[in-house]
Amino acid sequence: MASARSICGFRAIASFVMGSMAWLVGGDGDWSNLERIRAGEKIQVVRQDKKTVNGSFESFSAESLVVRQKSGALVIPKNEIVRVSATEQGHRMRNLAIGAAAGAGAGYLAGRAATNRWNGQTEFAVTFATLIGAGGGAGLGAAIPGYPTIYRANAKTRPAR
Repeated sequence: MASARSICGFRAIASFVMGSMAWLVGGDGDWSNLERIRAGEKIQVVRQDKKTVNGSFESFSAESLVVRQKSGALVIPKNEIVRVSATEQGHRMRNLAIGAAAGAGAGYLAGRAATNRWNGQTEFAVTFATLIGAGGGAGLGAAIPGYPTIYRANAKTRPAR
């Protein structure tokens, strides 16, 4: 029966991770999401050629997006845009802290489970596992994109290269 429980636990964890990854990617192909951005808010636009444009949001229409840069206004056609992110609302430190906490918890539990049947000093092994888990979790948390994605072009809306 332990193997059936393990399989159910694995399925639950896999479902949670897959759902979390979909949430982290953020944004969708709905161009009207750009209405959430205020004029003057800092944004980052990733173009089809993988070049990024950083500046202040000015406006958008059904066909294009206008970004204000130091050199002036830049009009980017919608069909050249892959992703638009709001850079004033960065979450990298929050993601790092959540990852570190989750990693530390997982490391602690793994350390406790691994040393459950040991006789003697187990505190060092548990502490070491907790620290390793916290470091790994912090690294994964920092790797998660730090800016919320407002718009991401769908495969259907991206023009063929």
